[in-house]
Amino acid sequence: MMIISCKIVPVGSVNNMKTKEEILKMTAKELESYKWSDDLDGVIDNNECTDCIDCSYCFFSDNCNECTDCIDCSYCFFSDNCNECTDCTNCDYCTNCTNCDYCTACDYSYKCRNAKGLRYAICNVELSKEEYDKKLKELGVRI
Repeated sequence: MMIISCKIVPVGSVNNMKTKEEILKMTAKELESYKWSDDLDGVIDNNECTDCIDCSYCFFSDNCNECTDCIDCSYCFFSDNCNECTDCTNCDYCTNCTNCDYCTACDYSYKCRNAKGLRYAICNVELSKEEYDKKLKELGVRI
């Protein structure tokens, strides 16, 4: 499990952001033309990601495409809310999955497809943790 810590910064101290008092003093025209700093785009979008394309709110991921809210994923495509997944496509709410497609809420799965809620599964067959770990080691798959 990865825990991401956030640093709390007082309003107005980041990127010349306006304070509450300044905002309250601004006219409608000033507010309409207010331009956010481009530096804020990276803060709310992808952090510490490498070579990701069209991803949103992802962290520590690489080579992903059109993923949302993923953490520490690699080579995932069209996936949402996944953690530590590799080579997964169209997966949602999965953790530690590899080479899976169209899966939802699976944990520690390998080469599963259209699966829901599986844990320690290979090709949609659930195994014990020990069997799963042993088989992946035998196959030379990174656990």
